[in-house]
Amino acid sequence: MTARIYETDGHCRRFTATVLTCEPLENGYGVTLSQTAFFPEGGGQYADTGTLGGVAVTDVQMVGDTPLHKTAAPLPVGAEVVGEIDWEQRFSRMQHHSAEHIISGLVYKHHGLHNVGFHLGTVDTTLDFDGELSREQLIAIEREANSIVAQCLPLVITFPTPDELAKMTYRSKKPLDGAVRIITVPDVDVCACCAPHLTHTGEIGGIKLTEHIRYKGGVRVHMLCGNAAFAAFERLYQASLAAASALSVKTDELPEAVSRLLLAREEDKHKLAAAHREWAAQKAASLPENQPFCGVFLPDADSDTLQRLVNAAVEKGNRIAAALAGDDKSGWVGVIGSEQVDLKAAAQKLREGLNARGGGSPTRWQGRLAASEAEITAFLSTL
Repeated sequence: MTARIYETDGHCRRFTATVLTCEPLENGYGVTLSQTAFFPEGGGQYADTGTLGGVAVTDVQMVGDTPLHKTAAPLPVGAEVVGEIDWEQRFSRMQHHSAEHIISGLVYKHHGLHNVGFHLGTVDTTLDFDGELSREQLIAIEREANSIVAQCLPLVITFPTPDELAKMTYRSKKPLDGAVRIITVPDVDVCACCAPHLTHTGEIGGIKLTEHIRYKGGVRVHMLCGNAAFAAFERLYQASLAAASALSVKTDELPEAVSRLLLAREEDKHKLAAAHREWAAQKAASLPENQPFCGVFLPDADSDTLQRLVNAAVEKGNRIAAALAGDDKSGWVGVIGSEQVDLKAAAQKLREGLNARGGGSPTRWQGRLAASEAEITAFLSTL
């Protein structure tokens, strides 16, 4: 029977234990100990990592009632070893997990919604609730949660007897058997939980709900806490400074500056489209008439311009017309048109003669041609 230090002392980062068993696994070794501070994966939280006797611990899983430590090398059975937890990782996870209890408790208290999913990831933490919440409601929850952080309330760990548990009201995602561990934040939340926790809410440092999306009939909320929230703020702040510098404005003027930039971009797009239309009209006027093939080859052009040019060439009685953008090296993309040749029926010939990929109707074909300008001209002239 392994004593689980993490259940009563989440701040234990270094301990001594006796190696009870050590068996080879597919990739590494499985080790059991007389006691452990390593939390095994469970309840939406990954396992702790660290070292045992200087050997890397890469994973911990519950096998029955026993935490099994996966190590990179074997440890001698009966030896006394020192275990060390990756403390930065553990503390961040405790910050987020304790914060999850506060948020979930407040959501249930004010809106009657249950936490039905929790994942403490490497980027952020997600909480799934069985109903929808608005941004305004989440802002209010966040504000109250940070007030609870500031009050530095205790997180109380208890192991109630079956009789005591039967009289309690507490949150749990699933029915529980055997001994139940309860985490209580006074006047905020009472929840069954197996994970390590902080001793006081003040250690969380701060809670930020970053975004929320509709998810499986409810809502998924993303959260950052403590050091992770500060690091995310620093990245966003540096990005906003860079953007503000590029636009020669202050950071709080960024939204207005971006709006002006987008408006100017939209105006430029309209001007460019008008210029393209004017150029296409002038080019169309200069196209030949009644030729076996009329081709326009451009280094770059939008699809609307290419379509206009083909239409104009077909209207001038040309047997086959093509308006293509690209070059001989990378290939040509565009439109082939005709009112005299069934291009849909000729699709196989295009594939064979010009390495064409695309399709369309009897009068219009669109796609890519892997051939040179001279090859395209020669082939389409005799199609």
